[in-house]
Amino acid sequence: MTENENQAQAAYEAWLSKELNSHATHLFKHSLIDGKVEVAIAWALPGRLCIGTVTSKSNPAKAFWVISGDIPTDHLALKQATSAREAAKHFAMKWQLQAARLAESQSVGRSADDPKVFTAASAEITRKAEALYALTEQDEHWQTQIIG
Repeated sequence: MTENENQAQAAYEAWLSKELNSHATHLFKHSLIDGKVEVAIAWALPGRLCIGTVTSKSNPAKAFWVISGDIPTDHLALKQATSAREAAKHFAMKWQLQAARLAESQSVGRSADDPKVFTAASAEITRKAEALYALTEQDEHWQTQIIG
């Protein structure tokens, strides 16, 4: 490997480590897991998007897909998807539904907050959901499931 390749590999490994740590932290913060966990990379678009799995070592039934990167960190039960690509589709659909609920909450006056905030948040969630779904439709990005 050349020096540049070594630096690129080191940068990727540092980014991946940060993302995988954020996966476990996200689940701990939401009180979905506690104790020791096993964290594994399932798929990554280096520097942009990381999908992994987190499983409780004391209770393997507590297992989740987690997504992070240039998108909101989020999770879903491992049993909801059989692959990282399928999990990404689930996340995209989940975000579309959340954006629609957010827009509906604003439109029916459920919040006294500034409507522009709701509109902007809903639009941003929708944009990220659509971009993620579009990515799942591009076969060339999903040829390899395990990266790292």
